[in-house]
Amino acid sequence: MTLAFISAIFDDQEESVLTAVQLLWVNLIMDTMAALALATEPPSDEVLNRPPHSKKTPLISFHMWRMIIGQSIFQVRPPCNRPAARRNRPAARPNRRHGPRGAH
Repeated sequence: MTLAFISAIFDDQEESVLTAVQLLWVNLIMDTMAALALATEPPSDEVLNRPPHSKKTPLISFHMWRMIIGQSIFQVRPPCNRPAARRNRPAARPNRRHGPRGAH
């Protein structure tokens, strides 16, 4: 939405980069993700009784940061099925000195 607003302001013809249909798709996808996030948490009366969070409370807690960093390391790390020494080695080439195999 920010992209559509900024592009409309700075464009000479005052046209958005995104068409109306593209904006509707973005809205549909974003609303679906929010609805899924709310629907996956089980309902509880405790939520209504707890006090509101402070303005200074971080949006992402320490536990969440730990999980995010852990998943990032897990997804970025090299695959474990190959030894590290073989990963950067070029493919084996035939021995040109003795000709093709079996021609001794």
